Amino acid sequence: MADQILNVVLHDNPLTPDPSDRVGTVKLNGTWYNTTIARKIVEQRSELRYETILSVLNVADELKRTAIATGNSVVDGVSHMRPSVPGAFKGDAAQYDPEVNRKTVIMSPTLEMHRALEASKVVVLGPAQTGPVINRVEDLYSGKVNSELTPGRNLRIYGQRLRIAGEDPDVIGVWFVAVGEGGLRFRVNDRDLIDNLPSHLTVIIPSLAVGEYFLEVTTQSIGSKSELSKTPRTFRFEIILTIPEVPIPGNEH
Repeated sequence: MADQILNVVLHDNPLTPDPSDRVGTVKLNGTWYNTTIARKIVEQRSELRYETILSVLNVADELKRTAIATGNSVVDGVSHMRPSVPGAFKGDAAQYDPEVNRKTVIMSPTLEMHRALEASKVVVLGPAQTGPVINRVEDLYSGKVNSELTPGRNLRIYGQRLRIAGEDPDVIGVWFVAVGEGGLRFRVNDRDLIDNLPSHLTVIIPSLAVGEYFLEVTTQSIGSKSELSKTPRTFRFEIILTIPEVPIPGNEH
């Protein structure tokens, strides 16, 4: 087995008064989907067909979702998952209130996952390349942070060096990228960029279809309004953002 290495880059920590404090983030080498895993299995065990493996992985995911959605916990080789309904319930006769409560999943790594991480070597690469950094996003319509998006409404993007500037309109800007290999990319129109500051951006969320998306910011701005980097720099927010299905009235409980 190849060496397991976690490369970490350092960013300024805006939450503490000490200017020397840094936070480390793992520099991702990529994203694996079921298609990726199916290909890896084929490479290791050539007698198994790619299409068969991919079908099994997809069916397994469907069964896991069904199990959790029907009140079961699921333990696989990576995580322990169980449904949760956080939010306050007032009184013994309280019922589910979608304005206060929400349905979600609590996930925690299994012992096998902990052991795999323990076997990884952490290499600190030093300060991250100067460029945009996204810390969190907030849907200003729903108030939800780092989770669901409301198409046509405002999204506030917080971070550092976010100001959109550059010469190539086909590259520069705020992008929503559909999760999955070859995911479609959707750029926020320039007229829908409301606030364009180094510390935060406010954009109108495009009319995206129901699904899961990554958020990317690509810019040549590196601080001052006049100074641009030679090439565009991109930051991908690795928390997946969701356009949910609009609930059917009467089915919220």
